[in-house]
Amino acid sequence: MTERWQERLIEDCERDSPEEKRDREGKTAEERFAAIREFFLEQLRQSGHARRELYKYPKPGAREAVTEVDVVLQWANAITVRLNDILFGIQRAFELAAERGDVVTSFRYCVPQITNCATEAARRDCSKGGCY
Repeated sequence: MTERWQERLIEDCERDSPEEKRDREGKTAEERFAAIREFFLEQLRQSGHARRELYKYPKPGAREAVTEVDVVLQWANAITVRLNDILFGIQRAFELAAERGDVVTSFRYCVPQITNCATEAARRDCSKGGCY
């Protein structure tokens, strides 16, 4: 039985193109999702959280219905962003939180750092003439 995130990932891939999209390293969006999920949950574990899965449901009373799984799926599907840059952004978010005495409790906390890492990498690539 497939989980809802897997079904949505398949739907997204089928809608976007008939052939399976791959990133620069040859990973599919599903492989990227698994890697991002695993890395984030490992970072949570190392920082003392017992959580073993991404949140699949929105917070009760939340206005938006975007779940943690949805946010990770968006990054997994962003195949122009290197997986390494995403993972580095996650790591950086945990480092910054520790420096501030804060705690990362959701993947959303990582998004600004992932965005920063991806932007910096894109700038470096473009300055070397490697934009695509």
